[in-house]
Amino acid sequence: MFGMSQDIFLLVDALVAILGLILLITRWRVHPFIALTLAAGFLGLTSGMPVDKVMKSFQDGFGGVLGFVGIVLGLGTMLGKMMAESGGADRIAQCTRSRPKASISVRAMRSAPSAASACIGR
Repeated sequence: MFGMSQDIFLLVDALVAILGLILLITRWRVHPFIALTLAAGFLGLTSGMPVDKVMKSFQDGFGGVLGFVGIVLGLGTMLGKMMAESGGADRIAQCTRSRPKASISVRAMRSAPSAASACIGR
């Protein structure tokens, strides 16, 4: 293709798709989901995949990610709804607003997410 080996062509094709993705998002302000969809379709079609295989690959990849992330989002939504209905979210908001601002330093506020991650994480 265009006088270059298949490996070099696929590498150049991937670089063009990445450059196009960056331009779609930054210059033309296309929504990132739409830009990723267009870049994936472009890369699949220009690399020689048949249209039906491009669509099947996109569906399988998107479905796999959505299946993993969807469970986390669903459980988080349920937890948030339970907290809102039980009044827990209001209590947390009141507690954080009622403390004097001088009692919580900026340094402590910056390190709180790191400390929570260290306790919860692996």
